[in-house]
Amino acid sequence: MKITPTVEVKCDCKIPFQSELEHHLEQLISRPENPSNFQTAANLKSLAAVLHHRLIFIKVTHPIKDMRPRLLKKVKQLLNKDLVGTIKGTKNEITLILL
Repeated sequence: MKITPTVEVKCDCKIPFQSELEHHLEQLISRPENPSNFQTAANLKSLAAVLHHRLIFIKVTHPIKDMRPRLLKKVKQLLNKDLVGTIKGTKNEITLILL
């Protein structure tokens, strides 16, 4: 039985297009060769404006071993955020802290 990774994005504010962002990051992790496009430039501008000075937590359940570089590159591209720390949860969970 193959377990697919899941992504949950948290912030201390309301994130526009949150479900689309989570879906996009999940697809990037599970199928790196063919990630979906994240909607429109308007979505990106709206996200970037809201999250500009915010701390973001991305919880990945059942992470794939080599997913971190791809995920961080995509988050940097989408949200202009850098990794500042990680929290190891259970055996199958990691939380990335981005600023």
